Amino acid sequence: MSTGEKNAITGTTRRYVVKTARLAREVFITEFDAYPLSPHYGNAWNLGNPVDEFRFEGRPSDDVVVIYRRQWGAETDLDRFAGETFAGNLAADKEPSAPLTVDASESEQLLDAEFWPIIDMLGGKMWEKNIAQVSTYLSGRPDEFILSFAQAAAHKMWELDSPAICKPATGTDGVDYLDGRSSNHLRGAAIAAGRETFEAARDVPTSMLELQLSDMSWAVRFIADDAWRKKHGYAFLTTTWDGHPGSNRTLWDSEARPVIGTGERWDPWTEEDESESQLRLRKIYAESGIPSERPHYREDGIWWTSRILILRAGTVEECLLLSIVLNGEDGWEVTAAACEMVADHLGGAIVGPIERHDLHTRHLQGGAMFAVRRRSSLPLDAYLRTYVPESS
Repeated sequence: MSTGEKNAITGTTRRYVVKTARLAREVFITEFDAYPLSPHYGNAWNLGNPVDEFRFEGRPSDDVVVIYRRQWGAETDLDRFAGETFAGNLAADKEPSAPLTVDASESEQLLDAEFWPIIDMLGGKMWEKNIAQVSTYLSGRPDEFILSFAQAAAHKMWELDSPAICKPATGTDGVDYLDGRSSNHLRGAAIAAGRETFEAARDVPTSMLELQLSDMSWAVRFIADDAWRKKHGYAFLTTTWDGHPGSNRTLWDSEARPVIGTGERWDPWTEEDESESQLRLRKIYAESGIPSERPHYREDGIWWTSRILILRAGTVEECLLLSIVLNGEDGWEVTAAACEMVADHLGGAIVGPIERHDLHTRHLQGGAMFAVRRRSSLPLDAYLRTYVPESS
């Protein structure tokens, strides 16, 4: 789906393969021309050199953008070929047996007498193994209990939402602003540390600046989500309180807005808001070298990646595509329709299953878009012949 229109979405998708004795890992990394990745991005993933790369072009108005496309050639046994191509991918999302979102906002908050003993099970450490232990315990409780826990955690994050824990900064034009990137980590760490630390942080927000953080400190709000998935399958819990910095308007006045890491609420590219504060943010981002336009940005939904095989003119093509799932839509139904549309556009038909991955983002700035992880004892050269089409 190529276009020559102004502000087209253009970039390169590179395919990497890493092989060990019993496991193979493929990663598709997309770099948008508007947002160059670090030259060392692939090295940070220990991926080595790409085995293939593909240039793509699309339109900002498109609901679907093909970001990788390669031809396999003629195949006589399509069912066998499709089965082998998609066999054993442990990294693809599995279709949920429950709704993608579950509304917890109608549930009452869990009482402190029940909430804090569960938090204490973390031992004050927001490590993955601690979080997993607590969410496993929580998954054994009734559904309403899990939803009430989600409400309580969200409300406590909201209570601690203060501009005092956002880092002051000054642009080159002398305008002061606030950086909210660390707010979620600080608030999560205060809750994970237990009731006493939480209450101290609520009374004196700056006390959170002294807390020890971990990479997962922010995740305290989503322990209930993890518990729900373990019990019912893939889903997100929606709560009454917004976790983004700046959502507690009792602590934030209209001028004290966070700048970075706060979600789409304060995104500087919101076209509907050309207020002084938004224009100020545009200038701050421009000073940092960030483009003033984001042609690949859509704020009306979440981006998904899908991988399909298309039978076209007697040959099989492998395609990787990005599709937008609008707010309130079923991602699995929408992505299936998007894949069918791409196949029709190319004059072919889908062969085999559709693999999908929910990117959980409205912002496409490049990076890992899709992964394949499968058990395989094939040597690298044999693996490439079996699973990776030759570049054209």
